[in-house]
Amino acid sequence: MTPLWSSGAGSTGSTTTCSGGLRNAPFEDYGFHGVSVFVALDGAVARLCAEVDEVRRLGQIRLSTVGRLRQAGFTLLSTGRTPHFDVALPDLTGTTLGHLRAAFGPPTANPGRVT
Repeated sequence: MTPLWSSGAGSTGSTTTCSGGLRNAPFEDYGFHGVSVFVALDGAVARLCAEVDEVRRLGQIRLSTVGRLRQAGFTLLSTGRTPHFDVALPDLTGTTLGHLRAAFGPPTANPGRVT
């Protein structure tokens, strides 16, 4: 799987989330299945994409909101390394991964991409 990043914040659907793919957080290491995400607490997606190395190198991102992730049944967990968070997944079934993918829009050009 490839890495998933998101940028967005808050408990409502009004903030923006961006992602670049999917990376499983090893269950053996963390005690849950999850995907790694980055959160733009101030809503400045372009700035987050330009400032975070793991995001800056991606050619495309996908946009969503934290509200959409929560509405799809996912929990956002702090990693203690803001702006990095994890989205907890109940399992790695096709249904769960489909709901996760559906919580994000189509791929779009990364505004912070370094070429």
